[in-house]
Amino acid sequence: MLIDRLDHVVLTVRDLARTCDFYQRVLGFEVITFGAGRTGLRFGSQKLNLHQYGQEFEPKAQHPTPGSVDLCFITRTPLAQVRRELGEKGIPIEVGPVEKVGAIGTLLSVYVRDPDHNLIEISNYTRLDETPCPACLVARHDRGWLVELLRQRCVLLLRRRTNANTSANTPDLPSCASRRRLGPGQASRRRPTAGQSVQHIQ
Repeated sequence: MLIDRLDHVVLTVRDLARTCDFYQRVLGFEVITFGAGRTGLRFGSQKLNLHQYGQEFEPKAQHPTPGSVDLCFITRTPLAQVRRELGEKGIPIEVGPVEKVGAIGTLLSVYVRDPDHNLIEISNYTRLDETPCPACLVARHDRGWLVELLRQRCVLLLRRRTNANTSANTPDLPSCASRRRLGPGQASRRRPTAGQSVQHIQ
């Protein structure tokens, strides 16, 4: 068996309307209706399914309890902007910014509470662990790694294009070519810098 990713998580909540308002207004989730009048909160390619406490759908967890969940959401929004937006919306930050260990690297995170007091971590990746080449990620359908790898490369290219100072936290991500082990007589072609001609590196 090979598990690819999480598709959805079920939250048991005391007030559907308050929960939908929080996740839509504060975190930008999309409120959706599916099945026989069920409610969900969609973000990216995942969603949260909501159960009304005491009226849960079957099958359900053995002990469904509001406020028992600890979730971490990755955002493309810089954490400084996240903090400003939370302040503007009257959402207190319980902890942070603090550095944490994510699934594929180092996170910078802040923590807030939703209406049921579930702990919600909102994070930026600041550094990735050693990364397999993109072709390997595609081959094994590792979308989490691949999306974050591509996102960080885009950020790096944009900063270089605008002549901004590259943040020390932005990882210098290796390409497939730089990871390829060359045998005798083989050559790797590198992109020339301004004023240089293309040459083969033995």
